[in-house]
Amino acid sequence: MRLNRVFHLFTSLIIILSFALALTSCEKSQNNSVESETKIIEIEKTSTTEETEAEEISTNSQETSVETTTITNEEKENKTLQDEIATEVTYTKTETTEKKSSLKVHFINVGQGDSILIQTPEGNTMLIDGGPRDSGAKLISYLKKQGVNKINVMVATHPHEDHIGGLINVINSFMVDNVIDSGVRHTTKTYKDYLTTIQSKDINYVNWTVGQQFEFGKNITFTIVGPTTKNSSDLNNSSIVIFFKYNKNTFLFAGDAESTEEGKIISSKANINSDVLKVGHHGSDSSCCSKFLKAVSPTIAVISSGKSNSYGHPNDLTLKNLTNIGAKIYRTDLTGNIVIESDGNTTTVTLGKLYIYVETKATETSQVAETTQSPETTATETTVTETTQEQPSQQGVYVGSIKSDVFHHPNCRYVKNILPENIIWFVSREDALSKGYRPCKVCNP
Repeated sequence: MRLNRVFHLFTSLIIILSFALALTSCEKSQNNSVESETKIIEIEKTSTTEETEAEEISTNSQETSVETTTITNEEKENKTLQDEIATEVTYTKTETTEKKSSLKVHFINVGQGDSILIQTPEGNTMLIDGGPRDSGAKLISYLKKQGVNKINVMVATHPHEDHIGGLINVINSFMVDNVIDSGVRHTTKTYKDYLTTIQSKDINYVNWTVGQQFEFGKNITFTIVGPTTKNSSDLNNSSIVIFFKYNKNTFLFAGDAESTEEGKIISSKANINSDVLKVGHHGSDSSCCSKFLKAVSPTIAVISSGKSNSYGHPNDLTLKNLTNIGAKIYRTDLTGNIVIESDGNTTTVTLGKLYIYVETKATETSQVAETTQSPETTATETTVTETTQEQPSQQGVYVGSIKSDVFHHPNCRYVKNILPENIIWFVSREDALSKGYRPCKVCNP
């Protein structure tokens, strides 16, 4: 009996010990679980913190993105606005602390070509043509010296290289708000480069009509009076002709318009009476017919041409006609840059030397010498036909220069002035005409 009680006691003790051991193991397991949960929570907190920081960075990035999008949208809205009013000149005012009281018109010496800078009292700028391509760097330098940092309106009168070549450099160097050109196409590489550059800069291209007037500041307007018609086979007579007015003072910029277009402009009854005339086509005898000069009746005439150029520009007849109407003549080929200022009532030549034309007796070859303030004399083109016929060259029948729009017989006296790298050959007269070239008036090819 006693043995049996001992056995039960021992068994109970074992059960109690087993239960105690099991309880201890359970507590340890729970503690480990708590520690594990604590570590998981800490990791989750760290992860949450990192996610929060990432969210903050993401939020900042989104805010920056929203800012950028807003700017982009504004630009798109401006572009859309420009597209909607493409028949108007749209521009942002040039910020300037300098107050100007006068309008400045610069006839820039770019060699055999045209380039005219107009600066208004309010700081707006217009650039009409840019001279030949090799004058681009010189043109950029001149514009910067005049404090130009933006071109509000750029005008390309027609696609010839001596008018649009330098504009490519300008577009790549300055912000340009608007471009106005004749809309007549050409086949040269220079013209293609000009178009490509405009497209790459997303510049507002203004659609215009003849007779359309544009506001360009207080009491300042400009009107497109030509071309009355567009003809891709006659680029000169498709030139944009601009009548510019500042209060009571007026300017006429004739591009390369010749007598044919001059007559059409007169017939259109457009107001072209001007204080200052930029003489058409570098003073060639194909421009400035007497009827046109009488209608314009300029006090000042400016001729832009290259020194000792191979075309004989300006022509003696043009100089004589200008002198006969009492115009004061200024020439870039003799005196370089010419600047005319206007206060809206009077015009003053502030840079440039007056040229005095004196008629002399014609020589046996019908060439008339110019008497100038420079000792240099320039022979002019004549209408005498050279009867000597040359044999066709292996390269072609007629020859021209990539720097001009004239083609010649290979034995024409002007051909010797063409640099070898600028020579271009044509297999026929039709070939030359189709490429925008016109026959020389000396050798009549």
